[in-house]
Amino acid sequence: MGTFFLIASTVLFFSGLGCLLIVFVTIARRLKDNMTTSVYFRSKRSYKTWALSIAGVILIVLAQGSYWFYNQVGRYIPFENNVPKATVSFLYEEYRQPRLILQTTDQNNQLNIQRVPFTSDSLALGVEVIQWKKVCQVLGLKDCYRINGIYYVNGSDDTVASLTRIPNHELNGGPSGFLPLAASVGGAFPGTVRLLLSKPVEAQGNLLYTLEFARDGISLTRAIDNQQAANYPQ
Repeated sequence: MGTFFLIASTVLFFSGLGCLLIVFVTIARRLKDNMTTSVYFRSKRSYKTWALSIAGVILIVLAQGSYWFYNQVGRYIPFENNVPKATVSFLYEEYRQPRLILQTTDQNNQLNIQRVPFTSDSLALGVEVIQWKKVCQVLGLKDCYRINGIYYVNGSDDTVASLTRIPNHELNGGPSGFLPLAASVGGAFPGTVRLLLSKPVEAQGNLLYTLEFARDGISLTRAIDNQQAANYPQ
């Protein structure tokens, strides 16, 4: 996903580099001619050189932006036919800080296990979800998601706005660059970026939670001693 932007960044970079090389060669030749030519016969300054310089710089900047976009997209997992899931459990050991165990599937469909120490009795997982506009879908992008962190929940009225966008513990590199970018440019962003919070997860050693991610929300199933106890759709 995002291969188009990798190719675009490569083409833009070398195009910009080519423009700057042409400018360099042109200036070098002009300096050489000026050293061997009378002042009355020297060539006049050309606006073509300035235009190529500006174009080269713009193309390289666009290439960097396209490559950044490609890297950010690579941090997400596309929604496929199977419903994406994650499991949350807790590990308590003597003389050690309690840890949350999060099991997910990464971009390569490999099992990923993360152990995170925590100090709160109630936590929520933050999940970024992007729904791309049609023009981006034509370019190969798919609606996608990523878990960005663990948020401590202080009350039932906590929301994304009240918890802030910075998790208490970052996961998978923390929040992506798309969140502040979409907030800055608004409707100019080629999709919809949302940060969803799961229902609160109670930190108890005998509890196991299963989360299912969708484009419009997160469902949470709680099991006690491997027996399904309750289901909490968001």
